[in-house]
Amino acid sequence: MEEITAQLAQLNPALASAIQQNPWILPLIILQGVMKIIFYPIALYAAAKKQKKVWFIVLFVCFLILNDYAILPILYLVFNRKKTTGKIVAVAKKKKGKK
Repeated sequence: MEEITAQLAQLNPALASAIQQNPWILPLIILQGVMKIIFYPIALYAAAKKQKKVWFIVLFVCFLILNDYAILPILYLVFNRKKTTGKIVAVAKKKKGKK
């Protein structure tokens, strides 16, 4: 932790002093980065697969420019998910009947 803070002090002294005063900030920054790495590609893939160009552009711009703590892709995935439970059951019954 001290090595990271020392390297940050060279790059950004204000951030380094904030981390030294509040040690819980660094884990939050890392968590936010991990969430962004996980959820943005999933949401971008889902938008591209469903051919939703506007959503894809909005998500892509937010990924590059805005720091929204990965809230937008999570909201997209929650509200635009496909309800497949009925289809899965129907396919399972169809396969069972063929055997």
